[in-house]
Amino acid sequence: MIDPKKIYTAHYIDNEQKNLEVQLGTDEPGVFENMIIPYDPTEDNCKSVLGVINDDQLMENTYVRRKSEKQAMIDLAVAVAKEDNVDLDPVLLETDNGYWAKFVQSLFNDDVNEDHLFALKLALFENESIRNSEDKDLKADLRQGKTKLEVLAAALQIATGKKPVKKKAVKKKKSK
Repeated sequence: MIDPKKIYTAHYIDNEQKNLEVQLGTDEPGVFENMIIPYDPTEDNCKSVLGVINDDQLMENTYVRRKSEKQAMIDLAVAVAKEDNVDLDPVLLETDNGYWAKFVQSLFNDDVNEDHLFALKLALFENESIRNSEDKDLKADLRQGKTKLEVLAAALQIATGKKPVKKKAVKKKKSK
């Protein structure tokens, strides 16, 4: 079983959020051991990790790690381009014309794309009002959403503080 005192950090390693990479401290200062474990809150190793790092922090850690990896890839692409005497602006690698049209198309036509869904969840948990929200039910809805629309609905409810009002069905009287 993982010793909670040795846990340095942890993050998801897959889009399905089924596996964690846990970084554990060793007896040698500055040296860490990495361990891959299944994300199963009923399993002892996962319980140890969740006792130190909650679900929100796992999402944040994952987002920060992926953002760092993305930046490293951009830096590598720029370095390779420079070696080949190609002037490549790193900002161009991050921008996209027609973003909103693609966003709407993705939202309604590709609603269950797991890569996009995971990236959306990570980006939403980067938002301070969502990350700091005390509404555990809505945050769980956001984390467990199966479609982009479900995830965005939960995020909007957190951001606005408004939960949808369910209208009572009114029975119509039969006319004689």
